Amino acid sequence: MSRNVGKMWWPGSLPGDLKSHDDKLLKEHLQNVASISRQLAEINKIDVDTDLLEFVGWTHDLGKVHPTFQAYLEGRSQGVEHSRPSSYFTLSLTKCLMAAEVVRRHHTGLQDIADVKSFWAGDRLDYAVINENMRSLLPDWPCLLSEDEWYDFVDWINLDLKVDETEWLKWRTLYSMFITADRMDALGVSHITSKAIPSFTLPNFKSDTKMNKWRTLVRKTCLQGLPGEVKPGIYTLTLPTGSGKTVTGLQIASDFASKIGANSIIYALPFIAIVEQNAKVAREVFGKDVQEDHSGMFAQQEEHDEASQGPLQRMSSLFRYWTEPVVVTTLAALWNACFEPRANASMNFHRLHNSVVVLDEPQSIRPELWKGFGKTMELLAEQCGTVFLLMTATQPHISKGTELAAGIQPFSESRHTYEYLDEKIPIEDLPYLLESHLPVDDGCGLVVLNTKKSAFQAWRELRDRLDGPVLFLSRSMAPLHRRATLKRLKELRERGCKHHLVATQVVEAGVDLDFDWVYRDLGPLDSVIQVAGRCNRHLNPDVHGRVLVAELRASNDRSFHSYVYSKILTLATREILSRYRSFSEHEVPAMVDEYYKRILERIHTQNFFDNDIRKGHWGSLPKLIEEQDFYEVPVFVELDDGLLPLLEELEQIEWSYETQERIRYLRNMASQYMIEIPLKSLYQSLNMIGRIETTSDVPPLRPVLNGRYWLLSRDAIGEIYHPEAGYIHPGLQEDDIGNYMH
Repeated sequence: MSRNVGKMWWPGSLPGDLKSHDDKLLKEHLQNVASISRQLAEINKIDVDTDLLEFVGWTHDLGKVHPTFQAYLEGRSQGVEHSRPSSYFTLSLTKCLMAAEVVRRHHTGLQDIADVKSFWAGDRLDYAVINENMRSLLPDWPCLLSEDEWYDFVDWINLDLKVDETEWLKWRTLYSMFITADRMDALGVSHITSKAIPSFTLPNFKSDTKMNKWRTLVRKTCLQGLPGEVKPGIYTLTLPTGSGKTVTGLQIASDFASKIGANSIIYALPFIAIVEQNAKVAREVFGKDVQEDHSGMFAQQEEHDEASQGPLQRMSSLFRYWTEPVVVTTLAALWNACFEPRANASMNFHRLHNSVVVLDEPQSIRPELWKGFGKTMELLAEQCGTVFLLMTATQPHISKGTELAAGIQPFSESRHTYEYLDEKIPIEDLPYLLESHLPVDDGCGLVVLNTKKSAFQAWRELRDRLDGPVLFLSRSMAPLHRRATLKRLKELRERGCKHHLVATQVVEAGVDLDFDWVYRDLGPLDSVIQVAGRCNRHLNPDVHGRVLVAELRASNDRSFHSYVYSKILTLATREILSRYRSFSEHEVPAMVDEYYKRILERIHTQNFFDNDIRKGHWGSLPKLIEEQDFYEVPVFVELDDGLLPLLEELEQIEWSYETQERIRYLRNMASQYMIEIPLKSLYQSLNMIGRIETTSDVPPLRPVLNGRYWLLSRDAIGEIYHPEAGYIHPGLQEDDIGNYMH
């Protein structure tokens, strides 16, 4: 785009008293956003029309000229929409639909192209309306649209507008940089400096056991086999659980980043607990320039002095923007950066350009999304210079990549063996099943169930039957409670105390737990293998690990796996396990490969790349996590004295630009006390609270924060919420509400 366009008008010509925010002049904000957008493109090495970026920055808030908006900033009005009229100025200056649309939607989100066409080429809008809007705000605006320009524009939209994956990439990249620049300037960021990726420092590993020696050999063999010249593309690292995959993967990512001159390393994992764990590893090998990003991040920190935070730190904490050269985040955050249409969620998309992206345990992505995601990775590699590294013990068939562990020999000794029982067993018989097939008296054990209800039932049946403490872990427990349980597990293991754990799938991947025997209710084969990775993980020479898989059923004869998993996944698992019955971990890779082939042959693939991205359905791309067909209610649990002051402050505080960071901090801290329960269960719990003795007139279960959340008070702990096992679903409680508690 020609710079001559900019000679017609520039933000400096605006009156000096107009504001964009309480403390910022409008003309300064427009120029700053344009400048920051250019810096983002330069730092991230993005090939983009920087003149177009500048004109988007110059015009994106011109709708704020309206007297009503200026009165709103002074507290004298409710405000007025500014994005739509601002987009008229963008269109008149640039004649670019993409530029005008990112401005129109900069406080909402990208739309499907059909909706974009409906707005700009529909009957409600024409050049006269646009010109009238612009003249009412800036009477001397020099770039009014002519009739011929308008009808040429509409004809182009209806007849020649190109919609494909390349256009999606251009739109989303422009949107991402512009939204980021806008939010940065609002928070006071004036200049961005590029940080180099820190050098990798290998931790001091023990080499005192056969297992540790093998892990060192695996890492060295993988590194020696790396290509001398790395090209953007997809690479895979398929290694058994417990082989030191995290450090090996990060060292490979560091090597790749150096060879391609990458801007950053983005390391994505499926669960927050694993993000926390592996962020510590990343800081150990890369130093302090590592950003840990997840929804509960504030709650891991001491209460911070907001005044001491710089603007970039506020940008990171308020919008979860990736500011550091090494980022450890969730797969959900990575998915949102790629596909979520909401403006703020798109900000990290441009950070994927010229970066190394590591996906740990990518099999956690739903199989029906694999094909679309694989093609998206191929697009980003081809056009954005991105390197993807997918690492797991159970490599899914997402996209064909270069395998980096092809020459790795499996460990000579098997840490555990598997046994599969091809029968459905009542959950009440679980204790007898374990006693007859596993060495329950000889070591520590892990029992993993498919649902929170079945896990609680199993824990209730086993806690008086097994020798030693029997701990519980599920998402029926608040994050603060789960973290305390994991800490206790670690302490018991370090002290050499016999113990057991009953859990849901929260322990499947990445969590550093080690047990002598494992039971897993029938589920998808990759989940079974991941749980088995907790069995004799570090190869205790005095232990021969045993893994038992059997299908549990409820009292209605329905298998528990049917409540949470697709029949396609469990049928393929049952078919393969029925053929093997008993097998070692050395046979697992071939079984997993066959499993993935079977499910891809049978599953209905959501090829959203071809069916949505290429066809302009950009505002309705699929979510990483399927929406549930039942409504869950957020409930705070008063585990200690820290919760009520947080809720009281949230009740009183009013939102503003000055308080939004404090509000986010309070919400994140309070979220550590929060669980989500089905609405039906909430109503059932409400019917029982009359039987709970309380120390005040306040109900032990009541709505808070304007009815958007509920609070379970300390009086209900030991009744509705178990101090060891968390929320007890009413269907699991006996007539005597406390009978399961004591």
